Amino acid sequence: MPGYVKKAHIESAGRTNATWDGDHWRVVRRTLRHPSPEAVRSADTRKRYRTLVFVTAWPVAPVHDTLRTLAWSFVGVSAVMWVVAGIGGRWVCRRALAPVRRMTESAKCIMADDLGWRLHVPFARDELHDLAGAFNGLLTRLQDSFERQRPFTGEASHQLRTPLTAMLGQMEVALRRDREPDECRRVLTTSVVQAARLRRIIEMLLFLARADADARMPGLEEVELTRWLSDLLAESWSGHPRFTDLKVGAPVDGSILILAQPTLLAHAFNNLLDNAVKYSDSGSPICIEIVREPDAVVIVVEDRGRGIATEDIDRVFDPFFRANEVKRAGIGGVGLGLAVTARIVTAFGGGIGVKGRPGGGSRFAARFPCHPVRGNP
Repeated sequence: MPGYVKKAHIESAGRTNATWDGDHWRVVRRTLRHPSPEAVRSADTRKRYRTLVFVTAWPVAPVHDTLRTLAWSFVGVSAVMWVVAGIGGRWVCRRALAPVRRMTESAKCIMADDLGWRLHVPFARDELHDLAGAFNGLLTRLQDSFERQRPFTGEASHQLRTPLTAMLGQMEVALRRDREPDECRRVLTTSVVQAARLRRIIEMLLFLARADADARMPGLEEVELTRWLSDLLAESWSGHPRFTDLKVGAPVDGSILILAQPTLLAHAFNNLLDNAVKYSDSGSPICIEIVREPDAVVIVVEDRGRGIATEDIDRVFDPFFRANEVKRAGIGGVGLGLAVTARIVTAFGGGIGVKGRPGGGSRFAARFPCHPVRGNP
């Protein structure tokens, strides 16, 4: 038989489905046929067949049950994995976004009348930590700006209301009955003085209210400081009672050029001189000097007046600031001159500082970047 099988070949094969006794079966049929009929009729005493048919069948239901169980297992496992992944992902996301949620809740508490709130800063040193720190820094700067604006607004309202009240009071008194021409002239003169003061206050307030970018005005010109200072003193201060107190230092050799607007520069310098005249006694010297530095030029105005208290040094350039001692002395003023001067000097790319001590006078130094003289390297 083994030799027979080796020499035979598969003549036909087939698969069919059958139903027997209520069950489904898979039937496989194989037919083997010997290629040589003579070999079957050989002298071998063993019985041989020319053709053999093998039929095999097995029930299909257990296979279907196994496949069905496997399919439902895959569906169940996939569903469980999706649910676990969704719940785990949501938990991870909520945990990762918890700092953002706390920052949002903190931001909702920030109001215009209460800028003391700050965003929650995460403990982790990551991008959210940097964002919260930067935003809190912005809130701090905004709060400082608002805190400075509150007294500025109140003081501006007071300074504007004072001349208006004086003007209206004078006019109302004058209108109660007929007045002599001289009295009417006096009322009008007082009103003109108050109106001029009001105009100066408004002009300074408008200048201070401008943004820093707008304060850097176009159209800057080359100003030769030595000649400009001589012309300014001759034009604006030659008729002043204290003109003889102005002491100009020795001129610097060579030309000193800066980029500025002569009108605004004169306004800033006149404010410094007005301040020196106002707070020093008649007859005391007011020294004016131009100092050349390697990359800058400094205009110095120094007086021998009442000086500045140490605690007031950092506030002299704040709008409407006036020292208590000055108020008690009854010295007039609004407190805007030095603030305007500082803004003008800053607009020209420079800076201004002050030194002083009580009873020892004050020294204001406005520093400007040098502009190279044409023809020089």
